[in-house]
Amino acid sequence: MAIGSWIIFGLLAGIIAKLIMPGKNPQGCIITIVLGILGAMVGGFIGTRIGWGTVKGFDLRSFGLAVGGALLLLFVYQGFRGK
Repeated sequence: MAIGSWIIFGLLAGIIAKLIMPGKNPQGCIITIVLGILGAMVGGFIGTRIGWGTVKGFDLRSFGLAVGGALLLLFVYQGFRGK
């Protein structure tokens, strides 16, 4: 059940991040899920370091950190891609 929850959480966070970030982003459902899950990991790491909390459960703060991490990953992707 936990893996399914992370997949859904990652999909939602990835979708929101792609809607917020303009430009050409990687497409596909699997890429969106991976983006959201990696975004949660990055957001949780950064959030812990600056004292905003972690991504331990499925609440609004965790979702915000996951979306923020996914946005950061999209920003880095677009920077390497050269828009």
